[in-house]
This record gives sequence, C-alpha cells and structure tokens, in this order.
Amino acid sequence: MRTKAQCTNEERREAVLEVRAAGEATEALADKYGVHRETLLRWDHAEDRIKDAQGLSRKKKKIRKVKRGVKLRFPGLESRMVYRHAEEQVNV
Repeated sequence: MRTKAQCTNEERREAVLEVRAAGEATEALADKYGVHRETLLRWDHAEDRIKDAQGLSRKKKKIRKVKRGVKLRFPGLESRMVYRHAEEQVNV
C-alpha cells in the first residue's frame, strides 16, 4: 500500500534547483526536505527526462475539422461513393 507523498511537486522542484546550484545532492539538503540523498538524485534525473520529453520539437496535437462533424473511418471509400453517386445523377 502506498503512503502519502512527503513533498509536493513544488517542493521537489525547489529541491532540484538547490541540488543543481550546489552541484551535488548532499546530506544537508536531504535532511532539509526529509528524504534520502538518493531520492534527491532521482528527482533531479526525473526532471531532466521530463524536460527532454517536452522539448522544442514536441507539438500539440491539432484537431482537424471534418465534414458533418464526424471523423470518417474509410475516407477513400467515402470519396468513391460520392463520385459514383455524382455520376449516377448525371446519367439519369
């Protein structure tokens, strides 16, 4: 069973900034936040992974507008059916 998190995300970010300013995770910093020194290192590495994942090349998904407000499952089939229907209307 998991226990309640000891530190909030903001406290973790502050701790990571202090670790980076100090250049290493020290016992004094760990005692200040009430965690083990290795936990500070883990938070620091996690922060790096998050920033890498959110890099400049990452783009938000764009929602395309589609006719009738419904996304077509088979757009190729739909276009052939519309074309065939148009031909039938001309031939009638």
